[in-house]
Amino acid sequence: MMGRKVRAPVDIVYAVPEAAQPSRYDDYADELHHRMTSAYSFVRKHLQKAARRSKRYYDMRVRPQRYNVGDWVYYYNPRKYVGRKDKWSRKFTGPFLVIGAPGPVNVKLQRSRRAKPFYAHVDKVKPYEAEKLPKSWLSEPISGEPVADEPSAASDGRIDTTAVESEMGNAIARVPSVHDYRSPRPRRHASRPIRYRS
Repeated sequence: MMGRKVRAPVDIVYAVPEAAQPSRYDDYADELHHRMTSAYSFVRKHLQKAARRSKRYYDMRVRPQRYNVGDWVYYYNPRKYVGRKDKWSRKFTGPFLVIGAPGPVNVKLQRSRRAKPFYAHVDKVKPYEAEKLPKSWLSEPISGEPVADEPSAASDGRIDTTAVESEMGNAIARVPSVHDYRSPRPRRHASRPIRYRS
């Protein structure tokens, strides 16, 4: 860090001879620049090697997980509460229904039919396992809405995801959705604090 080797106690005991001091400032600057460059390249090389090693260990243990539309999952959502130990708090919430999978690492989840859907990474999701799974609302029409807007079940029991994927694509492209998930309650209008008013 200082551009020179650290002087250890053993060096003081055995009186290791010091290197000759440079006679000119230019020589000292060039030598210091060379030492700092070599030290930086040495540290950078070892850091890159450690990063590659840790990535290799991670890749050996990771198991890719794919979720399909209609799967029930838990969502990792840790929360901290005042006066309650984090050890005993619940880390996963759910179950949530997977209503879309825009890519290999993201899923679109929804808690209930009227809840606002959101996107989550597959690392924050784990399968929901139970003897009796909750009832899915993807294959059922919403009362008061046409059946064509909802995904329909195919003859072999699979869910047709074309409507869900088109809605998901519109959400990614910032196109307003047909379903309005905003709360009917009015928003609270709070004014700016006095210290920010001019």
